[in-house]
Amino acid sequence: MKSCPILLSVLAALVLVPACSKDLSDAEGGGEAAGRGEVKIVFELPGDDFASPEDLERRDAVVAAIAEGGHGEIQSTGSGMGSMEIVVRLKGDDSIKSMKIILRRIYPEARYSIVR
Repeated sequence: MKSCPILLSVLAALVLVPACSKDLSDAEGGGEAAGRGEVKIVFELPGDDFASPEDLERRDAVVAAIAEGGHGEIQSTGSGMGSMEIVVRLKGDDSIKSMKIILRRIYPEARYSIVR
């Protein structure tokens, strides 16, 4: 059966991807997609694999800078299938601008997008 390797790959992804994300939200909200008043910072990684330890270290530094600077409340983080993400509940109008400055300072080579 030729479709067996494809099916196994899909099943492995369904099992592994949720295991590599961290939901940091309270019981009321958060989750996978950015909701109202939230943005998702999506980092493009080489290939279609999980983030490397170095990528995760940089992501954690970005998360800490956003939280410590009061720019937003981290809702969740995750990685897999060629991307890494941070979901942030915004604290103010300048939060996105501040996040871009943080990203340029901590992770200047990152290829990312910020999605509302």
